Amino acid sequence: MKINEAINAMLDNRGCTKADLAFKMGTTPQAIYQYVNGQKGRLTSVTVDTAFEIADALDYTLALVPKSRTGRLPDGTMVIDERLTEKRARKYSKE
Repeated sequence: MKINEAINAMLDNRGCTKADLAFKMGTTPQAIYQYVNGQKGRLTSVTVDTAFEIADALDYTLALVPKSRTGRLPDGTMVIDERLTEKRARKYSKE
């Protein structure tokens, strides 16, 4: 799952719009649009700080944790890793 997909999933799960998120973060809807949709197919890079701010504004916890030795993640975990196959990423997301 890519970061823009995770942001959209969090927005959907919270029933929040991009404008709502922008207001909560004290930024513009255009900034959120760039994170989620990009311009002409190019997404704006999201820094780790911004990812934490987005998660916090949507009442999510963004955690960086060591990999499990069992390879299992808790239910409902969203994996943001472009190296994962789409099938494996879906397995870990709440979609």
